[in-house]
Amino acid sequence: MRLPAGGPVSNFVREDHIDGMEGTIDMAIDKELLDQLLAGRDPQELFARDGLIDELKKALSERMLAAELDDHLESEAASGAE
Repeated sequence: MRLPAGGPVSNFVREDHIDGMEGTIDMAIDKELLDQLLAGRDPQELFARDGLIDELKKALSERMLAAELDDHLESEAASGAE
């Protein structure tokens, strides 16, 4: 996905360091979702303790652990049903 420069995202990205192409960047995260995550946040606090990055790491870790537990329980149930 290519994002145009400008908007909330531009506060966090220097245009001269964007994928070698002025005004665009490659992103794996949808622009609207990124805008929601960044809305109202101080750019200097993103990497601070308990900032957005820590919140994202915690949410992703919880999601992965829940998926792993679900998979384990489903495997156990399937093997017990045989």
